[in-house]
Amino acid sequence: MSTEIRMQRRADILSAAEQEFAERGYERTKMEGIARRAGIGKSTVYEYFPSKNELLTAVLTEGVARMNRNLEAFMRQEQAGFRRKLISMLGHAGNMLRGTMGTLMNLRECEPAI
Repeated sequence: MSTEIRMQRRADILSAAEQEFAERGYERTKMEGIARRAGIGKSTVYEYFPSKNELLTAVLTEGVARMNRNLEAFMRQEQAGFRRKLISMLGHAGNMLRGTMGTLMNLRECEPAI
């Protein structure tokens, strides 16, 4: 299997897991549900992520990285002045916290070893 296909499959799993964790919370999320949403078999999910804790860690890590990439891309825009960048950055941080806090509130019932 090519590296490109593996990377896409991993991204599909992370996307499905993020949606499942956000909708169901940690305890009610099952690997079967993640696999079904990603359109793959459960064993394939385990091939990429040996446990639900590792999958949750990867989802959170990728989410933070994605937010940082978006913010960095905006900050590199030359046409935006400092004031506009600062206001936008603060708005972005607020949106990030609202999204992250919503997801974390769904996860509050668990204490995964991450």
